[in-house]
Amino acid sequence: MVEEGWDYTNVDEWKKEFPQSCAGSKQSPINIILNNTKLAYTTGLEWKNYDFTPAEMRLTNNGHTIQLQAKWYYYDAYVTSGPLGLNDYIFEQLHFHWGQKDNEGSEHTINGKRCELEIHMVHWKRDYGSIENAVNYSDGLVVIASFYTVLLNRKSQVLENILDAISSVQNVNGTTKIEPFPLSDFKVADNYDDFISYSGSLTTPKCNEVVTWIILLTPFSISKKQIAKFRSIKLNHGSKYNYRSTQPLNDRKIRVYLQFDPKWKNFDTPFLKYKGNKYVFQQLHFHWGRNDQVGSEHTVNKKRYSLEMHMVHWNKNYGSLNEAINHKDGLIVVASFYQVSNVKSVAVQDILDAAEKVEEEGSSWQIENFLLSDFEVVNDKTSWISYNGSLTTPQCLEVVTWLLSLDPYDVTENQIRKIRSLKLSHNDDHDNRPTQPLNGRKITLYTVLFF
Repeated sequence: MVEEGWDYTNVDEWKKEFPQSCAGSKQSPINIILNNTKLAYTTGLEWKNYDFTPAEMRLTNNGHTIQLQAKWYYYDAYVTSGPLGLNDYIFEQLHFHWGQKDNEGSEHTINGKRCELEIHMVHWKRDYGSIENAVNYSDGLVVIASFYTVLLNRKSQVLENILDAISSVQNVNGTTKIEPFPLSDFKVADNYDDFISYSGSLTTPKCNEVVTWIILLTPFSISKKQIAKFRSIKLNHGSKYNYRSTQPLNDRKIRVYLQFDPKWKNFDTPFLKYKGNKYVFQQLHFHWGRNDQVGSEHTVNKKRYSLEMHMVHWNKNYGSLNEAINHKDGLIVVASFYQVSNVKSVAVQDILDAAEKVEEEGSSWQIENFLLSDFEVVNDKTSWISYNGSLTTPQCLEVVTWLLSLDPYDVTENQIRKIRSLKLSHNDDHDNRPTQPLNGRKITLYTVLFF
């Protein structure tokens, strides 16, 4: 997979030495300018068997880097899902890139900035049978890259497992077995922040353009003593660093993937699948105000909409709604906004056809069945907000993950008037709670752009 007869003292000459590959148009690494990226929807990566300890682990100095290989007897560690779809990519090895001093070392740069260390976890596509065969296909490899910085000067415990054996691989061709540990100790599988993905190449000759890159944006910590140990490692031809310079993007698209996974399931009982848990549909209800300019409970840039609908779901792990409200991840409420226009909402009309039957407080009426998917929000995957909050009515329990669809849907003036004609307790003319302080909570925007 790696061509021989090269080193890091002549990186810019690789294009001449290996013109069939290292001079291609999809080379790596690249400089990632965050303002030029595209947001995209993903279900998040699934890491399989990374928490199992391998039977063997071996560390080797191949003259270009320190490489860690792991062997399991009965299964493979592999990654799937997210931007990889249904394809499995099997872990082959991981290795390191570093520089001579602080603020250099990583191969990829973010807005022109380098970190002190970059780790590459190399995987090959199971369908191709071996890594030797996979490098012949444009979707053959996935490399998951993570950054390490000395900014906080905090020791990385997982790197200690490797650095404890550094004396055995100090010189070129040095190799040693080390005490096995699970790859999940690298914490990449626990990193739920957003990641970058783009199509590129290996960063060493032959520079095969067969790599889907997945780059975690949030760096991990490494101490100054630890990075000094990496810099003490001897490389071919006396190289003091082992990172390639960034390559032209050449109009490739860089996507920032947001790990967001609302999946609506329609079986005997409708449920929503979110971050691995099933949330069972319980009920939906509406909030409105005294005129078209007020009504929604949530506001977007201080703007209220005429109507807000809440679809309430409870976590199936807790067995019932009554039990779920005792747990902080007990409920999901999917909220959607409605604005007055000339376009009638078919789903809302299904309900309003029986409005006169429930005008009085305490009244109830069985209506003609219709599909919950008639509500546009069930089919919407464009722009969402998520945050942790509470029910908006007493007891105001703080057990809700809110999912707010940002794109408003349509109701007509006649439809919203019918809703306002409904009688509420104490002759209230609205049923929306004022907005509450955020108090440092994180609001996450999930957006899909089509290109």
